[in-house]
Amino acid sequence: MNKGGNDTGNAQLTRKKSYAYMRAAAAVGIVFLHTFQCNVEAFQPMGSAKILSIVVRNGMMWAVPVFVMVTGALLLDPDRRLPYDRLFGHYICCNAALLFLCVFASRWMDEYLLKISPAEKPLQFAGNSAAAFLTADGWQTLWYMYLLLAIYLTLPMLRGMVRGMNENDLRYAAAVLFVFQSIVPFLANMLERPAGMYLLYYTVYPLYLLLGFQIGKGMIKLRIAAAWTMVCLCAAGNAALTVGCFLFGWSDLIGELGLYSFPLTVVEALGIFSLFSRMDRAEIQDSDTGQAEQRTGFFGKMLLAFDRYTLEIYLLHLFILQGIIYGFGFNPYSYGLWMAVAEALGVFILSYLTAWVLHGFGRWQ
Repeated sequence: MNKGGNDTGNAQLTRKKSYAYMRAAAAVGIVFLHTFQCNVEAFQPMGSAKILSIVVRNGMMWAVPVFVMVTGALLLDPDRRLPYDRLFGHYICCNAALLFLCVFASRWMDEYLLKISPAEKPLQFAGNSAAAFLTADGWQTLWYMYLLLAIYLTLPMLRGMVRGMNENDLRYAAAVLFVFQSIVPFLANMLERPAGMYLLYYTVYPLYLLLGFQIGKGMIKLRIAAAWTMVCLCAAGNAALTVGCFLFGWSDLIGELGLYSFPLTVVEALGIFSLFSRMDRAEIQDSDTGQAEQRTGFFGKMLLAFDRYTLEIYLLHLFILQGIIYGFGFNPYSYGLWMAVAEALGVFILSYLTAWVLHGFGRWQ
């Protein structure tokens, strides 16, 4: 959901294209994740419908990490200039303003349109909306916008550290972060004992930023077979563990599967990012013959079209999904699990079309 600057050269052009593929695919994953998560919370399905819905939700947990890895690959790159006026003007201030608008609009939708919450007087509504923005007391699905703000605010420090580190330092940092922000918290929660050793960072997202940067720079290279093996095994492991939580009552594990620091999620995201990054090499090899653009087939062009509006899709789908569930009261489980899949596809397509129309109207104006 973060767009890079204008790059030049065949290698940079095709690399940017692969990042576009990643963002578009991750946007689809996010819509499916939120659709199944919101439906489970709203309608409380039972039996296999609930189990399969959670399997789908957990199966899409790679999407946000991939978004963050693309951000790391683009914005941690020392070759990319990021002066403070652009950082604050284009990234921080614009993101904060957009987030405030979304919090305001979501509270208005809940109170006055869907009437989920009691309506407030205008001044009270404005004050509480500002407080909700500062305390993240809005829709839970807006949390990613707060994460982006945190990333942007710390970018100068992270970029400075990356510039002063060699490849071995970066690999060491990624390994330490993986151990202490993924493995150790998981074991501590499962053993129900506090971890004695810890880092000064209390979040897994710097790990994703560093992994994205290192893969983007070719410091971490995975063979195609290894990446596919990682993705398939982790996806199967997530699904098996999710089903096991319901069949065998592993109550402690079900919460871990929904965390972005879960070890299998980290490894799966690493594999997916690596596979998409391989597209760069395939197209760069053909760029000398002028065939790179011709190799972009229908599916690739479709992903590139989606990528133009990934941020808009992310924001719009939240409102569309809320309207479908709470405005129309549509329960997909009344028709079967296939309807939930169709609903997710419909939400994504409607979000894309809405973004396309809004952008077209803006250009016409």
